[in-house]
Amino acid sequence: MYSCPVCSEKTIGFPRKWLSSSSNPAMCSRCGAGSAIRVADAAGYLAGSFVLLTPTGFAVVWLHSFLVAVLGLVVTVCWYLWRQHKATLVVVAESEQRTAKRSAWLAVLACLVPSLFS
Repeated sequence: MYSCPVCSEKTIGFPRKWLSSSSNPAMCSRCGAGSAIRVADAAGYLAGSFVLLTPTGFAVVWLHSFLVAVLGLVVTVCWYLWRQHKATLVVVAESEQRTAKRSAWLAVLACLVPSLFS
């Protein structure tokens, strides 16, 4: 369990913390405050995971070993989950949550527009 940044009670579980974002914050069951991992941190952890997978791909090709691929994937997933575990939660204001939801819907629409022309 992780501490809520508002009331400091341990009410947020790992799945809720891991899946939290500005548009869908992890809600504290005690005080009702929303919190999430910073977008820059979450994106950096994901990018770091891809950086860790790149040498794994080269090693798989060089060594011709599937075991290296499995080992590299396990190390990358463990690193990503460890970074998510160590990440701090920040409070997400109601206005920030509304703006993030609008931005997410706009991104979905922007991805759907090209399909209208194909």
